[in-house]
Amino acid sequence: LLALHKAGATVTPRCGLHVHHSINDFSEVHLRRLLLVWAAFESAIFAMVKSERAGNRYCESVLSGGQFTDLFDSLLRMEDIESTIVLLGRYRALNCVNFWRNGTVEMRLHHGTLRPASIKFWVAITQQIIEMAKGERDFEELEEVYSLSVDKKLTKLKKKLNLPSDTLEALNKVVMARNPTVGGG
Repeated sequence: LLALHKAGATVTPRCGLHVHHSINDFSEVHLRRLLLVWAAFESAIFAMVKSERAGNRYCESVLSGGQFTDLFDSLLRMEDIESTIVLLGRYRALNCVNFWRNGTVEMRLHHGTLRPASIKFWVAITQQIIEMAKGERDFEELEEVYSLSVDKKLTKLKKKLNLPSDTLEALNKVVMARNPTVGGG
């Protein structure tokens, strides 16, 4: 980042911060869980970034054009998981297309930034979402979460992510700054 700053790099509203996470230890079952966790909490995750990201065609919702139950039903049929992900495409807030080739997923949602604290924050949040997906088994709860308000999803997500207090405090500040109508506490 220092080199970027020295070179005069800038960020525009069209830029995004894309974080690639290695998930080589994931099975297709884990990948399905990750997609379902993301989809259930996605509106709360969108509340963590600048609002213009919601309309960006390069980081669309995993649920664009569908409902949680459609994705849920499709992912329950394990033979459909790769075709479902290919159909979703790579320009989603959560891009899983490279799972089979590279063992990675890409979180494309965050707005562009050169601020080290923002990057560290986003990497920590997205890594915890991956960790949460490894253990998630209560799919009925995820269906219930999907129907909650953004405020209630954020509250539930913060509990499930098990974030260190400084990251949780930063998350609360970010959410309140970006979405004053959504509770950050």
